[in-house]
Amino acid sequence: MPDNLSYEEWKKQKETEEKNIAIVKTVADAVGEGDAETIISYLHDNLQYMMMGTTPFSGPRNGKAEFLELFGDVAAYLDGMIPLDIKNIVASGDWVVVEATGDGKTKTGKSYNNSYCQIWRFEKGLAVEFREYLDTQLVMDVLFKE
Repeated sequence: MPDNLSYEEWKKQKETEEKNIAIVKTVADAVGEGDAETIISYLHDNLQYMMMGTTPFSGPRNGKAEFLELFGDVAAYLDGMIPLDIKNIVASGDWVVVEATGDGKTKTGKSYNNSYCQIWRFEKGLAVEFREYLDTQLVMDVLFKE
């Protein structure tokens, strides 16, 4: 327990961290199942999303609508959604960091097996920030090369 927190404050922080971890796991499962309703239910209307890199998908998305548009753009290349396998997950306060892998196929039959580091920030049970690091060369090689 940190010296600057009372036991009750520490306990509340731990409960918040556990809830946020549970949300990330629920969203990861929903992505794999293509359950857009569940995904949407955990996104703040003003979500700030950033996919790192220089792919056509990279860059900031401001708001839930722009994020969902990107989600649809990516899905258009895939033969079904990509189940995420969470390898590690760590929370501190409102922040959750995830290491995950995803195994999928493109509509052209190519394997699309990427690794991800996702950084989430939550407010009142909704994602307000989401940054995603992944192998962008793989994105280009598998999704954009004929």
